[in-house]
Amino acid sequence: MGKMLFAFMGWLVGYDGHFLFDNIGDSYIDNQVPYVGLRSLPALLGSLTVPVVFLTMRDSGYGLVACIIASSMVLFGTWSSFRPCPPICFYFGH
Repeated sequence: MGKMLFAFMGWLVGYDGHFLFDNIGDSYIDNQVPYVGLRSLPALLGSLTVPVVFLTMRDSGYGLVACIIASSMVLFGTWSSFRPCPPICFYFGH
C-alpha cells in the first residue's frame, strides 16, 4: 500500500520515471525531478504520526498523561525502535 501511495504521488506531481535515483549527488533540478512533491507524502505522514499516536492511545482508553507521554516519546524519538523507520511504515506496516 505504501509503494502504491508513492506511485500515486509521483503521478500527481508529474514524475515520469526518467530519473532513477541511482547516483548520489545527481541534481534533481537539472533533471527536472519534482522532488518537493515526492517528499510531501512522507513529510505529511511524519507530521501526522504524533497526533495519530495520541488519538489512538486516547481512543484505547488510556488517561491523558499516558497519551501525552506516548506521543512525546514518538515526537522526541526516545522510543528507539520508532525513529529509524520511515513514517509510512507506521501506517502500512513493514
